[in-house]
Amino acid sequence: MTLMSLLVSINLSMLAMLAALNMYSNHRLSANEATQGAEYTSQLMHTRLVIEKELTNAGFGIANSTTPNVWINSVGDNSDQLRWKYHDGNTVCRGIHENEVTIDHKTYRELAFVQATGVPCSTVGNLQTMVWVPVGILGRWPLNDELNAYVAANDSLFQFDLNTVAGNCSPFGATPTQQRQSVTVTAPSFPELNLLAEDSTYTPPFNSAFTVCLPN
Repeated sequence: MTLMSLLVSINLSMLAMLAALNMYSNHRLSANEATQGAEYTSQLMHTRLVIEKELTNAGFGIANSTTPNVWINSVGDNSDQLRWKYHDGNTVCRGIHENEVTIDHKTYRELAFVQATGVPCSTVGNLQTMVWVPVGILGRWPLNDELNAYVAANDSLFQFDLNTVAGNCSPFGATPTQQRQSVTVTAPSFPELNLLAEDSTYTPPFNSAFTVCLPN
């Protein structure tokens, strides 16, 4: 074996190793992104089911109230709030607040269950002025580049919209449709977050939202 052929063999081996390392690196990035996407989507679907279940209670057992049974407040660039009340033997005032939290030097968008207790919570109580206490965590999403871009453009991960004018919808998915108020909840899918990170003018489609028909 000549020195020249040895050098050529070494160079070819190094190129092969670099190609293999590049493939491994790309595979790891793809695997990490797939894992993040699965975790994000799983939490999003769980949150959606819980919100739908909880909101069907709104207004239950309250015949005539001088204050709204559902209230939504967009605080600004750090929080979005959804609150409701119902009466089932006792009056229950519950809600969902979104906030930005930092845990172990890592920032998250957090969706927390809150509840108002005591005298402020009543069938005629004002949901805006009650004192709310966190009682559980519904979901927590790491604030990566894609999610940060969405929050910067929309002020929060979840947007709530109360449709106070009665329209055709189906409580519990039943038919026929009825004239009811509804709450629309909007949150982007993981692929939509990636698209927004690439194009700041991208607007998630309507299918990012779901509507909960208020039966009471």
